[in-house]
Amino acid sequence: MKAFFKFGKQIVGRIFPPPKPQVLVEQALLEPSKLSMPEPSTWQSSKVEKAAKISPHFTLGELCKSQTAERMGIDNSPNKSQLECLTLVAQRVLEPVREHFGKPFAPNSGFRCLELNSAIGSSSKSQHCKGQAIDFDIPGTSNEEVARWIKETISYDQLILEFYDGVDPNSGWVHVSYVSEEANRREALIYNKSGYSFFE
Repeated sequence: MKAFFKFGKQIVGRIFPPPKPQVLVEQALLEPSKLSMPEPSTWQSSKVEKAAKISPHFTLGELCKSQTAERMGIDNSPNKSQLECLTLVAQRVLEPVREHFGKPFAPNSGFRCLELNSAIGSSSKSQHCKGQAIDFDIPGTSNEEVARWIKETISYDQLILEFYDGVDPNSGWVHVSYVSEEANRREALIYNKSGYSFFE
């Protein structure tokens, strides 16, 4: 009987092979609801849920990780609405970037609960608190190059090349937020010690 089921699985695998990574990325971009999301009631209580992928290459834990939260014992757990926003950011921003540049990377900062956001001195109006924003850089790739590709290629709400000095290509990081195709402002900025300026 076991041999029969094993043979059956082999046949099914040949008829319905698993989708390739590129197919998953395209599916995420076109139909984000098709990718499964973990149930919000148990995210922080289990390492398995933290490791659950909300897009082909990124986990929930990666988008909620914070050394400050860990050090201060802050529960940086998103609610259902915030998780849905995080999932969109992962699928509509991080995945296209990961696919284009072909390099693995981990976000520097993603979701921040209000307590964590206050602890680091950030604005309570930050889109990080809604799960709509992500900060990251890609090792070995210019932050300006990454920001420009995003600006010219994908939809976004706000794109900020933060603390980029114009000299060191690895200076600063890239901040991107995503709301929805209809609501995205496509605002591109540079922020440094002199303040904000438009990213042309």
